[in-house]
Formats: sequence, C-alpha cells, structure tokens
Amino acid sequence: MVFTRLSRNPRAFTLIELLVSIGIISILIGLLLPALSGAKIRASEVKVLSELRQIGVSMQLYVEDAGGLYPYFPPNTPHFIGPPEDPLGVIYVGDDDPWSMSYFWVTLMHRVAPWQEHYASWTGVGRESGRLPWLSADVDNRWLPPGYVMSNSFVASPGTWSDNGVARIQSIRAGQVRYPSAKVIFYDGARAYLIWADRDQYTRGVLLSDGSARGVLDADAATPVQNRLKKGTPNIYHDTPMGVEGRDF
Repeated sequence: MVFTRLSRNPRAFTLIELLVSIGIISILIGLLLPALSGAKIRASEVKVLSELRQIGVSMQLYVEDAGGLYPYFPPNTPHFIGPPEDPLGVIYVGDDDPWSMSYFWVTLMHRVAPWQEHYASWTGVGRESGRLPWLSADVDNRWLPPGYVMSNSFVASPGTWSDNGVARIQSIRAGQVRYPSAKVIFYDGARAYLIWADRDQYTRGVLLSDGSARGVLDADAATPVQNRLKKGTPNIYHDTPMGVEGRDF
C-alpha cells in the first residue's frame, strides 16, 4: 500500500505573482469605472427627461386653467414662495425684474401642481434638498429654487428679440408659439449630476412647447440674439431669435 504525504503548507503567492494580480485588478477597475459612470449619467438623463415631461403636463393644466396663458406675473406682484397653507411659506414681493419668472414660475403652480406632491421633481436630478423639498439642505428654511428653468421668451413680446416690432413685457398665449416642437420652454439649468468639466460633452434635457422632452447639445441650439429690454450677453433658450415665434432647433 502506498501512502501519500499531504503538505500542511500549500504553496503561497510569490511577491511577483501578488503584484501582477493587483495590476490586473487595477486595470479591470480602470476599464469598468468609466462604463459605470456613463451608465449612471445615462440613468440621470432619463430621469431628467421624465421630470421635464411631468412639468409639461403641469404646464398644460396651468395654461388651460389660465385661459390659454403661460405663467406670468407683472413686476412687483406679491406671491407665495412655499405652499400657501404651510407655516413656512413666505410672501415675496416681486421686484422690477420681469425675467425672474425663469425660476419663480413655481410660485404660480399651487393651484394645478401642489408643491407637496411635485416640488421634489422640480429641484433637478442630483441636487439635495432639506427636510422639505423646497428648502435648501445647506441653510435651514432657505428657499431652494427649481433646477428647471423657464425660458425668458415666454414673458415678453416676440419683437423683444428682433430688429423691429414692439419690445415689451407681456403674458404669452399658447397660440403665439409658432414652432411648438422646436421652441424650448424649460431646460435643465442645474445638471448637478455632472461635473463642470464634462458638461459640454453631454446632452442637456429640454422641454419643448409641445410637451415633448429630449436631450440636446447646447452647441446645436440657435444662436441667441440681444434682448432689447435687457443688457448683458444673450443666452441660448432665453434669447431665441423672435422669441416664441422663433425656434431653438
């Protein structure tokens, strides 16, 4: 009968083998991380488009309730920041800046889209809110503006962005939008799920006036023109040639 002696000390990795294994694992991690990061960004982009479509539904309800008008309030009009029934709600007396509607649009939505149910989807993907969706996570009881921005084109006459015609602040009717499938009404101004250095290479979520949402590259948007009522550098989506009668794409 032949007996085989079993070794009590199985062969261990040599230092070289260990270093090679660590190197291979590092390479694999290096290959996987960009893919995982890209998947996370794509998931965030999908969520942005979903939230923009929800805003589109709320806008449709608002326009129907307001007799065909988009959100608008004359300068120096008092309005609530926060739910009217909430003790943390405060009154904001509007200044003379008509372009503040770009983020104050939420203050007009209480009737058709109560903040308690909707505000969490207005803050923007990747942004942190406080104990209530409309409060900042950094400062207690400080208002957190929405991450989705309304185009300035919807609070002034089309002539505000042309060489002729009347330039004035005014409410806009849905029927005035000449190219609903090509004019942006809301866009993702926060994009907090991206780092600044990478933003130009990824699409931005936009809501078009017909209620559809899609991801676009800012570089493909129409070249903005000077706002005749506002100084400063023109901005895409806000300063569309001919305003609501123009097209962004």
